[in-house]
Amino acid sequence: MDISTNFIQKKKIKDNILYNTIFSEIISPRILYVAMFFHDLGKGTGRDHSIVSSQIAEKFCSFLEIDQIEKNTIKWLIRNHLLMNKISQKRDLDDKNTIFQFAKKIESLEQLKLLFIFTVADMKATGPVIWNTWNKYPLEQLFLKTRSLFLGSPINLNQKMLNNVKAELSKKKNYSQKKFRFFYEHIA
Repeated sequence: MDISTNFIQKKKIKDNILYNTIFSEIISPRILYVAMFFHDLGKGTGRDHSIVSSQIAEKFCSFLEIDQIEKNTIKWLIRNHLLMNKISQKRDLDDKNTIFQFAKKIESLEQLKLLFIFTVADMKATGPVIWNTWNKYPLEQLFLKTRSLFLGSPINLNQKMLNNVKAELSKKKNYSQKKFRFFYEHIA
């Protein structure tokens, strides 16, 4: 193994640690899986594929009796699945207003994590033309700066939503107490 190959492998491991850490913090990976499965099904309809795909996913969620909070998050994620990529590639990430306006569209740290992992997976699936250092770095910066804003700003306080999520999570029998504690400590 030559030096450049070794460097590239170490860089991939470092990147994967970030993505794996964020993924492990997601409360309901099912939201991510369902949204990713449906997000492009509306392509080719002549309408906005994000809206069409979210409508298809909504019917699926209703059929499987997925609870309303998860259903709404799935629909939101599909409708906004291009948002993070667009902002990270076309806006000035050193402008605090850009980060603030983006955070207002995201609404919660959990939605930010879901959208970030979703965007990474979607860009990686597109191929090396889209998933490269040039595009990856601003995406990561947008995530990290927005996460910092959520962790240190009152913008994260949406008490009604937080109480609803807590109530739903406490009802789930197989929900991990560790994740609940993490959620409560970092969002509540």
